Amino acid sequence: MGKPDHRVYIDTNVFIQLRDLKDLPWRSILRGEWIEIVVAPSVIEELDKFKVDREGRKRDRSRAALKLIREASSRPEMRLDLRNAGPRLSLQLANGARFDWAAHPALDPTRADDHLIAAALNGRAEGPTCLLSHDTGPVIRARLNGLEAHDAPDEWLLPDPVTTEAQEKAQLKRDLDAARATKPTLVLSFPQRGSEEGELSIRVPNLAPLPQALQKQLIEAVLERHPMERLRADRADFSMAILAYDRGLSGYAVDKYRSDYADFASRIEKHFAQLHVAMAAAGMAFPLKYEIENASHVTAANLIVGFRCAHNAVLFADAKDTERRLQRLRPPKPPERPRTDLERSAEMMRFQANGFQQEPRDPTAFYWQVRPEGTGADASLICAEFRAGQVWSNEIFIHPLSSLPYEEEAVIEVGATNTRTTIRETVRLRVATADAAWSDDDVLDRLPSWIARAISDYGLPD
Repeated sequence: MGKPDHRVYIDTNVFIQLRDLKDLPWRSILRGEWIEIVVAPSVIEELDKFKVDREGRKRDRSRAALKLIREASSRPEMRLDLRNAGPRLSLQLANGARFDWAAHPALDPTRADDHLIAAALNGRAEGPTCLLSHDTGPVIRARLNGLEAHDAPDEWLLPDPVTTEAQEKAQLKRDLDAARATKPTLVLSFPQRGSEEGELSIRVPNLAPLPQALQKQLIEAVLERHPMERLRADRADFSMAILAYDRGLSGYAVDKYRSDYADFASRIEKHFAQLHVAMAAAGMAFPLKYEIENASHVTAANLIVGFRCAHNAVLFADAKDTERRLQRLRPPKPPERPRTDLERSAEMMRFQANGFQQEPRDPTAFYWQVRPEGTGADASLICAEFRAGQVWSNEIFIHPLSSLPYEEEAVIEVGATNTRTTIRETVRLRVATADAAWSDDDVLDRLPSWIARAISDYGLPD
């Protein structure tokens, strides 16, 4: 397996103040194919204190870090892989060996920073070791004690948090503007956006095949849901159907149904055996979730939502379209029960009576002007009356046509005939393949709900 090229002992502020570890450009400060991030016991103690802090960001980031650390503690060698390449990135817990304070009189055991430096000095026996902090004190004290240290670049920092007071003032201003408005006020937002404003990281899951026992359980569940009909032939294949009297099935129809059902059972087995491959293919078309709100007292007339991909990608309207064009995640459908001549005739009469009637359009609903079907990079929706207070939450699927890793810019524009301006938002998308577990939320979310429940109940390891 080899050893890491660098072992980086990180200060607590790296978890709190910087972007997520897996998203940092480590090669801007360190060279190598494998960088291991090491967490000292003193850092875990500080995170435990901060997890109940009144400041929202410090509390939430500490809890997320502790969750990652707990996961690492359950893995072999207490090591958790965060990224497979570019470079490989892993998280490991320091062994907590006793430090000889007497041999380092310049270090003070009553200082938390010096406990971090002590852990890093202990770790030098295991390979090239350095320290990373966004505070000047630990960096300088580490260097004074002969330890390589790096000051985290400012561009690695999270954006400044919006205070509760600022949020309340902004909301009051929006409420006042809405009350005074004579034109609609539209708000466009993206629920998926993470810590870095305007950027969205997408994972295409790399999954192992489902265990054989679970495959068998899922196959049996499908066949129980769709048992083979017990049919018998009521008339000879060569007899002529008399519409008023002939209600029976021919021998040919019954035999064909049984053959089709046997083929269906075979395709079910293949479906679950190859579900990990289908997930990777389906994952190449990922959803961009968005939300539009009319935050005013005025209806937006003829609201249009436009979508565009800037580079080499195409759009799909929904998950069903992606499955139809890329890869099915739902099991194959069973063959239909053969129908008698009388049943087919009755169905044709119902279609003729109702098939050409069109439902009237709901003026508050959204309809496709240009429906994306995986053949173009532009699409648009229209709503005749986007009324005051109305909220529209939806998603559009983006399918890159280039190999991974892949970066794209998706543009959404929202405007109406009676708005002052058109809202235009650009979202930067970063797509890469990453190892995943069947129990991961983003994996289960893509599967039909009953399959997701079966996998969750089976109790696969994370």
